[in-house]
Amino acid sequence: MTARTASRVLARLGVVSLASAALVAGGVAAGATAVPAQVDITVGDIAASRPAAGGWFVDNQGSGGSTGGAFSITQDGPGNDAAMKLSVSTTSDAVYIFNGFALGSGPRDIPALLTGASYDYAGLNVNFQLQLVFTPSNPAYGPGGSTPCTSAVAWGLSTDPAACYTALKWEPYVRPGTAAWTHVDLSVDSAAQSSTSTGGWVSSKRLGQYPGNVSNGQLMSTYLDEIADYEVTAFVFGIGTGTPGPDSAYLKSYTIGGTSYGFAPTATPPATPPAADSDALLQLIDDAGVDVAADTAKFDAGADLTKLDVSSPIDAVFAGWSDPSDAFVDVYAYSTASYLGTFPVVGGDVVLTGLDLSALAPGGHHLLLRGQSSDALAVVAFSVLAAAAPDPALAATGVEAGLVSGAALLLLVVGGVLLGVARRMRRSITA
Repeated sequence: MTARTASRVLARLGVVSLASAALVAGGVAAGATAVPAQVDITVGDIAASRPAAGGWFVDNQGSGGSTGGAFSITQDGPGNDAAMKLSVSTTSDAVYIFNGFALGSGPRDIPALLTGASYDYAGLNVNFQLQLVFTPSNPAYGPGGSTPCTSAVAWGLSTDPAACYTALKWEPYVRPGTAAWTHVDLSVDSAAQSSTSTGGWVSSKRLGQYPGNVSNGQLMSTYLDEIADYEVTAFVFGIGTGTPGPDSAYLKSYTIGGTSYGFAPTATPPATPPAADSDALLQLIDDAGVDVAADTAKFDAGADLTKLDVSSPIDAVFAGWSDPSDAFVDVYAYSTASYLGTFPVVGGDVVLTGLDLSALAPGGHHLLLRGQSSDALAVVAFSVLAAAAPDPALAATGVEAGLVSGAALLLLVVGGVLLGVARRMRRSITA
């Protein structure tokens, strides 16, 4: 078992302290700081509802019973880094992404989970939550107490009538915009205070003597003092409600329990070509106002585009793709639309590795590039080099390769005959 695999297994089982991960993985000395396992999450990993066995899922929820909000994985945040993008349109929208556990199997050691925990976000302020099922130390704050908590049974997270529900939320109170990533250290034992914009912890529902309060919270250690036992049922991050829209937030990555989660865009199957042939392409260029000369200047194939040799695949770069939301770009060749492949956008440039143009006839052609997320277009003009003509010097002499080979063969035969005659004469003299 590799260190990465061991850490993922431990994180899912709730045995998540860094020391435990290091010992099970092997090869890490006791007391050493383990490097978090790296796990990339794609859109396909995120279900539309909570999986019974645990895993990633989305929950769109809003005030007043309305629902809204959306998510995607894009590269239009700071530095064109891949990130989870959370979007809302109105003040009643919200969107939350969960990394849940099978009920009854979640972690039960929050201090260990938060050792070295952090996340990086941009845009709207992104809050992080530990969804929690717990039993309060004082029964007066249980579901049937004089000051009751929120029942975990009502939330579908427990069958125990004595179990309470809350989400311990880190509220950053910072909206940094999209110029740079903001780093949050979740290991800090801080109480959220909206009046001073102090980031920290707040319980979304009643937790012991502390009522749920979205404005002012308590230290994590103070909250834990109110709990007899608990289970973390999910890690959650999200935005809303009350945020004017449309607006977006980005989550680049987060680390908890010895595992670091990142987000990886994935390519989708190519769409129908936006133009069927060259005539339709020229009309599209006019209609969309595509600057072919400017786009061609951004295309670097390491060779002269007016006489491109396509006898073997080429590597090329289209510099400065126009829409940063695109992680992948579909590429088509013309005269007649021919799909050449889907290529990644890396650092804002489209990287076209192994581009195969060998089926194109000599003469003028176009490449059409279209962003999978944005539908942004670019058109590159180029000419395929004609096959090399026969050497005119050889053609002027009238000597063909076949004749040259025949003459050489004749010389070999004559030489062999003369050699045989010489040998016979030598034998007769010596006799």
